[in-house]
Amino acid sequence: MHRCTVRITDLQSPSSGAQGNPARPKTEIPTVSTAHRAAAHESWARTENRTTRTAPARKAFDARFPNENARKAYYLRLSMAGVAARQAKRAARTAGR
Repeated sequence: MHRCTVRITDLQSPSSGAQGNPARPKTEIPTVSTAHRAAAHESWARTENRTTRTAPARKAFDARFPNENARKAYYLRLSMAGVAARQAKRAARTAGR
């Protein structure tokens, strides 16, 4: 299997176009977060059993809720926060017209 490795120093070099190279749009400049995303994908590609790998995190998350009603309340509040955020974004966008 071919392994791709991205070095952070490669992404931060002045010759990468970050210093205002007009021929290269900013959207094409690799960032540290892009390198981290690539590393995460590589890590998951090497994972044979995803369920086993995520079991400790799922167990810790489940421990936050003493019962099913607490879990439902958490997700309802999360949903309401999402609705409020979308409404605020919509209002800001229409106010800027």
